[in-house]
Amino acid sequence: MRNPPGGLAAAVLLSREFSDHSAEHLAGPGHLEVCVRELPQSVDALALLELHPDEAPHFFMENPAGGQAVAGVGEVWCCEASGSDRLARIRQAFEVIMGVAGIELPLVGGFAFRADHIAEEPWQGFPAARFWVPRLTLQRVGGSTRLISIGAQGLDGLCDALQARSALVAKESVRVAQGHGTRPGAEPRRAGRAPYEPIGEDSSTVVLENQRWRQSIEVVLQAIKEGRLQKAVLARRQRVALTEPPDPVAVLRRLRARQSGCTTFAVAFGNGTFLGSTPEHLLDLRGREARFEAIAGTAFGASNAEALQSSIKDRWEHELVVAGISAAISPLVVRLEREPTPVARHFGALTHLVTSLRADLRAGVDAFEVAERLHPTPATGGVPRQAALDLLATVDIAARGWYAGGVAALFGDQAQVAVPLRCGLLRGCEAWLWAGAGIVEGSDPEREWDETRAKLAPMLDALLLSELAAGASSV
Repeated sequence: MRNPPGGLAAAVLLSREFSDHSAEHLAGPGHLEVCVRELPQSVDALALLELHPDEAPHFFMENPAGGQAVAGVGEVWCCEASGSDRLARIRQAFEVIMGVAGIELPLVGGFAFRADHIAEEPWQGFPAARFWVPRLTLQRVGGSTRLISIGAQGLDGLCDALQARSALVAKESVRVAQGHGTRPGAEPRRAGRAPYEPIGEDSSTVVLENQRWRQSIEVVLQAIKEGRLQKAVLARRQRVALTEPPDPVAVLRRLRARQSGCTTFAVAFGNGTFLGSTPEHLLDLRGREARFEAIAGTAFGASNAEALQSSIKDRWEHELVVAGISAAISPLVVRLEREPTPVARHFGALTHLVTSLRADLRAGVDAFEVAERLHPTPATGGVPRQAALDLLATVDIAARGWYAGGVAALFGDQAQVAVPLRCGLLRGCEAWLWAGAGIVEGSDPEREWDETRAKLAPMLDALLLSELAAGASSV
């Protein structure tokens, strides 16, 4: 591909005017070459992260069902923004750099649940929204896999290394899926050392947290009874201490192998890695066609799918999400279609009700505008949205950070935005895990508590915390 006219460095001068709350910077020389190499379909996107463990930031998102995967390392440009129009500010800044470059550039990033998010412990380094152009991007979509390089040297050697690493991983994938492997080349755990030391799992702390959870649900149910709310989604956090830092790529491999039907993702800044395997997508954009999925209503295991579909409470909760998505996007589309009835779909060990929606976007509407209008849907926030957000700010047990926010990959007229659920933040020898449950009229506090334990189990299992995972998934 041709070089960007004027060089990417011009973007930093042009984009500063957009927001007092945004920060943009450009790394590297002022004139950068953009190269694209086609790769075999067998290349594993995770191999790019493995081959560049020390180059931050890292990004990964893979949806096997949709045949899509994106991995990115390093950055040549980034933009951070906060406030209710944070995504619009990032879009404006990116439009400037695209105008200067004169070519399509990959963009990855994500945003916190709340627009006024403050990057306090444990979320240091994770602003309200941050998007960037990676130095190296490996992209698989539509039957094609390619490596996009900006200013990088030695691509032949890198392409060979990616193929070799992927071949080695393929041989190990069956062992990982069966729970016998870590990842090729990983150092085995030393004998005699416990794989974890739990924090917050002693009986007195669990009882206290359960009491706080019940109190929060009582507040929500009272608001519903008074007619101020129809639904609110509560979240809680579990903190775990490890005897040694986990390998994020090994955790991702376990999640990908064991959480069927989910999108596996990771965003890493500095020594913090936010990762998980989520059932929920906010948006899948291909040209002017936008696809959405309303996910709400939960059952434990595949055997309860029929009972889930006949549950009045779960169908009511699910319809609130379908109606919320439809109302939010209606002004942005010229056509909107939805499946007439939800289906029960399996995501790892849990089953959810799912309704698919498709729409044709109006001219000039892009992924940023759709995401900003949709987020948060009733699946992660509540109904009415603002009333639920106001209440959650007072009753949520812990700050959500990027949990239930968004992670996104954009290139040209295609975009995928996933909602990070079933996830955790790794930092050194500590991990913080999040899970939530939708509260509507008729919700039972103990059942909702058990639902969050089941949702914590995938991350605990991926961290090799088998005993904690067994406890988290007991119902």
